[in-house]
Amino acid sequence: MQNDWWLEIVKWLLLAVVFIFIGIGFRRYGFRVRPSPDGTTLKQPVSVLMAGVVGFIFWGGITVISNTIARNETTTLWSTAIFVFLALMSLVLIAYYFFARHHLSPEGLAYGKLYGKREFIRWSDIREIKYKPRRGWFRLQTAAGSGIRISVALLGLPEFAQHILAHVSPERLDNPTRSLLMEIAAGKKPESWK
Repeated sequence: MQNDWWLEIVKWLLLAVVFIFIGIGFRRYGFRVRPSPDGTTLKQPVSVLMAGVVGFIFWGGITVISNTIARNETTTLWSTAIFVFLALMSLVLIAYYFFARHHLSPEGLAYGKLYGKREFIRWSDIREIKYKPRRGWFRLQTAAGSGIRISVALLGLPEFAQHILAHVSPERLDNPTRSLLMEIAAGKKPESWK
């Protein structure tokens, strides 16, 4: 038992390597300009659904295993609560994949919220659009004061950019956002994402 200290080091090093490769994969493939399959829908890529399913299975499995087979003195209410919380957050990703879909039309944007509610905003009601690079989304501010966030990871971003440029008044876009939307509308990955 005393010579098993190196196994713990190897285990944590392997875990770190896995997370590094996952991070590289998200960085490389996460922010791509991908057209919509039908030309009118903004939706999450399948990788979001897969991350939710894998996360739920992993954290749910850890919860069950830590409270049954591997139960010991380190199994506490807090550790179980943390594992359950992480499994529930994975379910949020699954719900986000199915409910956060937006439909484009010449009149406006029909958007879905995480909890399933659908709303519609006319292009003429948009007061301001800004790109938030640290967050990775476009913020659409309405005249009524509500805001909508459109992630740059969505499928259908070129169609979204084309609708914005065609239907929203140019003075409602700042220069960096307008030039970014022009690059996306052309189907190119913006230089700022490389």
